[in-house]
Amino acid sequence: MLRRQSTALGIMGISLLLSSLSLAAPVSDAPRGLSARQLARIRTVPADRRVQQVVRESRLPSFARHNKTFFALPATANRTDYLQRLSPNMVEFFISPGFHHLYTRIGDTTFSRITGLSQGRWYPGSSERIGVLVSLSNTEMSALKGYLEGAVAHPRRVLGPFNYGGGVPPNRSNCTSYITNARVGENNECLADLLGVNRSGYPQGFIRSLMRSRSDKVKAVVVHNPSGNFGENYHFNLN
Repeated sequence: MLRRQSTALGIMGISLLLSSLSLAAPVSDAPRGLSARQLARIRTVPADRRVQQVVRESRLPSFARHNKTFFALPATANRTDYLQRLSPNMVEFFISPGFHHLYTRIGDTTFSRITGLSQGRWYPGSSERIGVLVSLSNTEMSALKGYLEGAVAHPRRVLGPFNYGGGVPPNRSNCTSYITNARVGENNECLADLLGVNRSGYPQGFIRSLMRSRSDKVKAVVVHNPSGNFGENYHFNLN
């Protein structure tokens, strides 16, 4: 009996250790499945050109507005190609219409801020999602990844308490302000300032600002699983 208990405790200990190691894994903008050579090749292609390649080669419906590409990614589209090309040095912010919560995708990992900061495997889902793709320099992306690693490990210290109205970490923050106020610029600018938008504490306002932003870092707007025919008259439901 003692041996069985000891074995069970040992297995439990290993399981907890593996769980803690997975949570402590470094944040990566390289999705799973890419070789080092493939990743290096993708990084040499400018982000806006990568967007155009994905749209053209997958024949995705699209149009241009506010100096950026708007396109739809139907359920039948190649999601692996989407992740591999539009992850290195890029971040996707997305919301589900009617759900007042911002998600952040880096690589194939989604970050969600409620009380702490959770990490989960990105999945396309089956309902509509509206995302905005932004491009960061190597230095900016490195700073953002380091910030998120610290926030996952020490949420209270880095992010402060959760507050629905937002705020500036580490005093308080919500699902949007925790990342818009992250200091990732080469001159210590916050992410919102780098993207030329306000530091809205609410996801809808942040996404609207990104969609209208003239910053050359904001590359594209993507509608996952569009609810209707996609075109210039498409209704972006951000209520």
